[in-house]
Amino acid sequence: MDSQYHLETQRAFITSWTGQVSYPAFGTQEMGFNMQHPIFGTGTGTPLGQSDPSKAALAAKYVRQAISHAVPRDLIIQQLLYGYGYPGITTPVAGNYKTGVASTVGFDTALAPYDFNLTESRQLLAKAGYFPTTPTAPGFWDSYGVPIVSALVAAIVALSAVYILRVRRKPLRPPSMPSTSPAR
Repeated sequence: MDSQYHLETQRAFITSWTGQVSYPAFGTQEMGFNMQHPIFGTGTGTPLGQSDPSKAALAAKYVRQAISHAVPRDLIIQQLLYGYGYPGITTPVAGNYKTGVASTVGFDTALAPYDFNLTESRQLLAKAGYFPTTPTAPGFWDSYGVPIVSALVAAIVALSAVYILRVRRKPLRPPSMPSTSPAR
């Protein structure tokens, strides 16, 4: 959700100023969540929430945290905002966690944003029930069931055909000739 457009995207304008430029804007780029959504809102649509409804809200929290760990905040700031900015933590209370300076009253300077960590993201999704913790190899029938059954059916059909044609075959009687009896 981005309703803010800032000078950091106009690099030529900022660098044309003489001296050191400091541009602490209150603009934000946010990611919003529909808290009624069954996966990342209520959690009722997650595997964990479906298997244990009492843990649905916890599963939704895991999914939201996983999404947060999958966002490369520093990369976005460096490549899209030309380095002008810092990762946000929560709104509307804002501040710079690196310097410990609060931009608005009430910012907890001890907070730090989630790091970009796809391993942690995957682990959180696993907690929500999306990935089996230990993959299981497919069973014998899962791997070979269809080919074995197909081969058995083909063998039974072939043996039945041989049995019918060889063993059960009755000799054919010679064709009967129409009788020609004298008319009376």
